[in-house]
Amino acid sequence: MADRLTVRVETRLRDLDLPVWEYLTSRATLFMRRPFLQAIEDAQPETVEPRYALLFDGKDPVAALAGQLLTIHVDRAAPGGEPDGVLAKLARAALEHVDIDVALWGNFLTWGQCGVAFAPGIDEAGFWPRVAEAISRVRDEEAGIRAADVYLVLDVPPHQADGAKSLEDHGFDEFTSEPNMVLELSPNWRSFDDYLAALRTRYRSALKDMDEELAAAGCRVERLDDVAGHADELFSLYHQVHERSPHRFVTLKPESIPAFARRLGDDFICNVVRRGDRLLGFGTTLIDGDTAVAYFVGHDVEENRELPVYLRLLQVSIADGIEHWCRRVTYGRTALEPKARLGAEAVPLVVYGRHRNELVLSLISRLLEIIAPPEDPPARRPFRKGRRERRFI
Repeated sequence: MADRLTVRVETRLRDLDLPVWEYLTSRATLFMRRPFLQAIEDAQPETVEPRYALLFDGKDPVAALAGQLLTIHVDRAAPGGEPDGVLAKLARAALEHVDIDVALWGNFLTWGQCGVAFAPGIDEAGFWPRVAEAISRVRDEEAGIRAADVYLVLDVPPHQADGAKSLEDHGFDEFTSEPNMVLELSPNWRSFDDYLAALRTRYRSALKDMDEELAAAGCRVERLDDVAGHADELFSLYHQVHERSPHRFVTLKPESIPAFARRLGDDFICNVVRRGDRLLGFGTTLIDGDTAVAYFVGHDVEENRELPVYLRLLQVSIADGIEHWCRRVTYGRTALEPKARLGAEAVPLVVYGRHRNELVLSLISRLLEIIAPPEDPPARRPFRKGRRERRFI
């Protein structure tokens, strides 16, 4: 059977057999479907090269892989600004000129299973050994991937965990990254007010106080339809947040957010906090079937110190999800504490990695831990007892 497995690798969507790709990714996350990937290509980040692979068993398409080659400047993997403490400053200096070439099946701009999709009817867990074989074969045969220092497979879901362990037969190790924060939505919530009513008093009061504080400052929250017309302003807000993030592996271009809006159409929502004609912050929500994805955000850093701009924008994705009858809102990694206060819970994300120089990468990992210690997911119980009915069976 192994002799029947063939793999076709391309560097651009237009070079793929697109009907086959769309067939294989029809049940996959939005992050693997053509409109989202095309938006990334439309405004391709400078350090990123896409890779796509179609797997065939004989003539039958059985799986698709979406990946990236990128160069990570390791000092960009630590938070922006001046590090605290002598050790952190020394670590930052040591990393300033260290670059790592990474080949991954997945996407550094997303989270969840965004690298592997299976044909309808395939036993996903049972087919993972074939996928692992294909990943190993591509690593050996494709020049750009072969030259990488690190190989990653991002985010294996729990129901495929046993099958994905077959990656270990090809030199990969399993590890757990920061979790995805997920808010399950109740079937009884018809509006954001219903969500508020389900919260304990102190959590509900805190969220309502945000609106009063913003209103007192002359701010309003509204949907932005003309995304392209505000591209530079949105990018400036995004960049202020991005430069302070510990996950600055890939930086968007000014035209990136309009590209997502154009390609995703009604599945892309942009909400803003506005004061007069000025935007103080924005948050985007992607509608991925029964999931609302709280995606890129940006805000004026100085204004956010005085006003709850970012926290209010986190809430708006809940309203978007309820409006579109979603089962859940997924917030991704980072900023775990404010997301937990909204009711989101941590869902582990399993990553597989392989590297060529264990000594160097162990040293880099240790330096990054000094600069940006990993965040533990907080435990919060914001919902009133008996008011958190699950929305779907």
